[in-house]
Amino acid sequence: APQAIQRWGIRAVIGESFSEIFFGNSVALGMPCVNGAAGDIARLQDLVTQSPDLVVSLDLDAMRLACGDWSMPLSMPAPARESFLDGSWDATGLLLDRYEDVEKTMSRVPYLNGWKAV
Repeated sequence: APQAIQRWGIRAVIGESFSEIFFGNSVALGMPCVNGAAGDIARLQDLVTQSPDLVVSLDLDAMRLACGDWSMPLSMPAPARESFLDGSWDATGLLLDRYEDVEKTMSRVPYLNGWKAV
């Protein structure tokens, strides 16, 4: 589901809560999932419905969402937030950046080096 949402052009998702797998898959794609209060989310929906051309912006530093001249507070688990702020959400990119370390680890894993059970 997160891939389909992202391919449609959505870059972040706001909700009252998220399932663990949806949240994890979204973070792995670089798409923040932030939490807001039910009343704030309802107001945001009303604003966007009334004026679909409004720009909605997400500030992970301040943990606020702005829509026109209205804004609302957000929350997100600290480790996920920090991974977006420091760019470490991209686990594949991190592995590729440290490929020599990955190869060293692979060399120590028997089943990746021709080891066979007897």
